[in-house]
Amino acid sequence: MYLVVGWQSQPTTRYIFPLSAAGANTLLTSKELFSRILAMNITTNELMAVAIKRVDTTLPLPGYATAGSVGFDLVCRETVTIGPRELGRVPGNVIVQTPPGYMLMLTMRSSTAKRKGLLMPNGVGVIDQDYSGEGDELLISVYNFRDEAVTVERGERIAQGIFVPVAQVAWNEVAEMGETRGGFGSTGH
Repeated sequence: MYLVVGWQSQPTTRYIFPLSAAGANTLLTSKELFSRILAMNITTNELMAVAIKRVDTTLPLPGYATAGSVGFDLVCRETVTIGPRELGRVPGNVIVQTPPGYMLMLTMRSSTAKRKGLLMPNGVGVIDQDYSGEGDELLISVYNFRDEAVTVERGERIAQGIFVPVAQVAWNEVAEMGETRGGFGSTGH
């Protein structure tokens, strides 16, 4: 099944989002789509079941630090040293089967830059739904911005994962897009 959405300012434009393998199409306007989303009555109390495999079973599963945590903390599988001003990869000890309709976003924990001098060189890591085979351990890409080597110890938590809903689109190429509103500060400071 596909979700086909008409853009509000151009009701004849349709965007197609895959919902299931059934192959049927449903035409919805933006208003109808948002009405259906609101009618779902999604609560944060329901947990999504996600398949996960630990590479080293002596280390704990990823966990949420508090009841209000959005991201779950990943545990480093082995001690890794990253040289000064160098890129490195820290093994996250898990293989995760991201559910359809989601991506797994990896980010640094808020304290990692100050404590360790490490940042993610791309800002975030995007884990696709089909990155879940036997050799697909989550690797945290890091950049050491300090002038000395940094060591991440086995069992240490430096990054977190967040499941984010996503949709794929069917492109509707047009000859013109209309007037620009500007960008990069065009709406004020």
